[in-house]
Amino acid sequence: MGDFVNYLKLGQMAVSEENYEEAINLFNKALPKAEKTQQIEIHKSLGEINGKISQIKQAIVHYTSALKIAAELNDIRTEVKLLQQMGTICQEAKSYQEAIKCNEKCLEKLKEIPDLSIEAEVVRSLGSLYSITKDHMKALSTLQKALQLQRNVGSRRGEAMALYELGIEQIDTNDIDEGLPNLKGALEIFEDLGMEKEKKKVQREIDVILTELEEEEWIEKKASKFKKLREL
Repeated sequence: MGDFVNYLKLGQMAVSEENYEEAINLFNKALPKAEKTQQIEIHKSLGEINGKISQIKQAIVHYTSALKIAAELNDIRTEVKLLQQMGTICQEAKSYQEAIKCNEKCLEKLKEIPDLSIEAEVVRSLGSLYSITKDHMKALSTLQKALQLQRNVGSRRGEAMALYELGIEQIDTNDIDEGLPNLKGALEIFEDLGMEKEKKKVQREIDVILTELEEEEWIEKKASKFKKLREL
């Protein structure tokens, strides 16, 4: 027990110092001495570390091991958390298909232990991933569902994020009439919440869109004028 505690403490210290190679070594030494619930936490830590150093395959191995133990213990809530974290790491590493699988599995697990707040976040993440991978039909329907869920749970921040992501997807699919109001709605909420970074990002997007619309209008006017001149 003493060795296990020492390995764990030293491993956590190595992580805080960003000495990831040493942390991996220490956590691997702690694993055989750990109980089932402790093994879950160690595998999760190893998954996080491997994600940070872009060893995604190894990160997935550790998260999968943690999920297997959680399933053996029938700990569905832990499975949900692990799938969320695994999905986030895969998305950050641009392993989008793996991230989609994690979020889809997470939603399946949430059918067993309903939690609207978690579901709202998972659905939004999934919608964002569909958008990134250009699966536009799924992206639109999923982000619309995410927006409704965020409103149902009363998350203003989540509502703003969903409005922003839905608006961008609508703009990308040439639905400016729906997309621009959603972006403006996101902007208003970010402003109300004092989220300056997000507010500036959305404002830049809106400014670019409005500039492009003005340029298109100018081109159309010029084309119309040129056509009339040719008809004289």
